Amino acid sequence: MVDDAQYYTHISQKMLNINSRLSIFMACESISQTEVPWTECYSPLSGAEVLGNTRCVQRLHHWLQEWKHQTDQELRRLRKEQLKKAKREGKSKEEIKKSKK
Repeated sequence: MVDDAQYYTHISQKMLNINSRLSIFMACESISQTEVPWTECYSPLSGAEVLGNTRCVQRLHHWLQEWKHQTDQELRRLRKEQLKKAKREGKSKEEIKKSKK
């Protein structure tokens, strides 16, 4: 069962996706057809919008998940390195957080 917060989060994400799609469509319509290829105007905004050959779509989704996982790991590794460097320089965690903002 989905609680109200999850439901409203899901609906708001759908609305953002629709609004994004509409703004891209409107921008593409206002620009002459020769300036922007149709593949740019109508390309999927997320992996969930990809349709077609089921096997290829599954492979694409798997690749996207792996890519996200690897980039998240790399980001965590870089943050750890920044913390180690800051500690060597004698900065506190609070100073590091303030410098990120």
